[in-house]
Amino acid sequence: MRTAAVLRTSWLLGFAVSAAMSACGSSDETKKLPRAHGGDSGAGDGGASQDGAAANGGVAASPEGGGSEGGAETPGASGNAGAGSTSSGEGGVGGGNPSAGAGGWEARAGAGGASDACLADAPGTLCPAGSADCDDDPSDCETNTTNDVENCGRCARACGGTAACTNGLCAATVLLDPNVSSNWCGGAFTATTTYMITCWGNSDLSEVRSAPLEPGASVLGTGIKSYNNVSVVAMRGVLLDGNDVLFGLQESPSHLYKFPLDADGPEDVSVGYTFENNQRFDDLQLIGDTFWWNHNTHTTPGNIQPSTIEKRSKAELTSTVLVSGLGLSYNLRVFDEHLLWLEQRTQQSVTSVYRAPIAGAVGADTELIAVAAPGAYMQRRGDYVYWTHKVAAPNGKLRRLKSDAPVSEIEDVATGLNLPEGLVTDSKYAYFKQLDALYRVPLCGGTPEQLSPVVPAHDAQATLIFHVDDKFVYFAAGAGFGQSTLVRVAK
Repeated sequence: MRTAAVLRTSWLLGFAVSAAMSACGSSDETKKLPRAHGGDSGAGDGGASQDGAAANGGVAASPEGGGSEGGAETPGASGNAGAGSTSSGEGGVGGGNPSAGAGGWEARAGAGGASDACLADAPGTLCPAGSADCDDDPSDCETNTTNDVENCGRCARACGGTAACTNGLCAATVLLDPNVSSNWCGGAFTATTTYMITCWGNSDLSEVRSAPLEPGASVLGTGIKSYNNVSVVAMRGVLLDGNDVLFGLQESPSHLYKFPLDADGPEDVSVGYTFENNQRFDDLQLIGDTFWWNHNTHTTPGNIQPSTIEKRSKAELTSTVLVSGLGLSYNLRVFDEHLLWLEQRTQQSVTSVYRAPIAGAVGADTELIAVAAPGAYMQRRGDYVYWTHKVAAPNGKLRRLKSDAPVSEIEDVATGLNLPEGLVTDSKYAYFKQLDALYRVPLCGGTPEQLSPVVPAHDAQATLIFHVDDKFVYFAAGAGFGQSTLVRVAK
């Protein structure tokens, strides 16, 4: 088994934040988290959400996070946007909502329902840097948040397991290291287990593996299915469907294969649905009884071929092309009235955010929303779509748009970032990486807070943040190509 990569010293960045969104509260480590809050509001507070951070009978749907294929062709491309959830809203922001309890405090960005809510941690006892009042006694600042694994960086942030707390940052814990050539291309999560797929390993290796979310003595995981003779990008998309896991394989004909949540080998894998020849299921998601995905044509790096956005209900036998004439498209997000996605339209063009009516359109009639950047990543949270503008400091940004609004007014959630990549959200925060360290920022804007030291990740993996639950953020790491591990960091 490979030895986990050694964490190198991180470089703390200065951030500039849009003045229009400066009222979202503080994540300053000198401010205490009130005990009435009891820690951060977790994903799926009160119900299922479109970005897959949901509780559905104790089962969290697969995340919006997906997989970069690696290489020049698909920087940041998603292998699984699949939510598996059937709800298009946040399902409420109760649970850990500090405004719901005594001493609570709330900041909102604009008027509206849950999709507009931006909940920030309440300010508490002012303490010197590196300390906090975590015992409800305002006369002292008794907790050393620089190295307390139960209060790392702030009160009630437990690093979990054997993860160390150093300088207020929780170390990453390896959950899955299959010890084979692998690059993650998608993941689906229940409350206890992750199901990961690879699509870009050496020797055309593609795999499905499962692993518990609480690491045991072995982090090899359970090998459920392995392919050694398929295209390196053939296996795309993985999501939950009730008590089954579905994953896509591009072949002739193409299939969505299925296996039960308790599967432990290839004998448990069977055909779930049969599709047209050579369908590639990028950003596969299931909303209600309908599958949605990007179909890209894989070619040599840098050679952009036409792609489409398609859908098909479980009961149908043929797929419907909604948007045609696209370049390399990924991170499909489905709203009530619109489809949004990231796309590199030609070899010369930059990656940009596009929008089309839910009924579809041809590429020439799609709406250009904003220029993003190669390696951009996009997620849905409630009525908003969030994306990273992955450029070097001081021009990197996290941005958002109310997706079905008639006028496209883009808001900057955070500016002054340095090559931000990967993205996942819960009901309060957006989580992203820069320079291989994990950060969070309130959904309506604020000062980004560093959560982890540097966790080395190869370019093929650096964009991948798969999931967030009530305690942890799960993302890919591995210093070299084919050295993927799945890690978690306390949020």
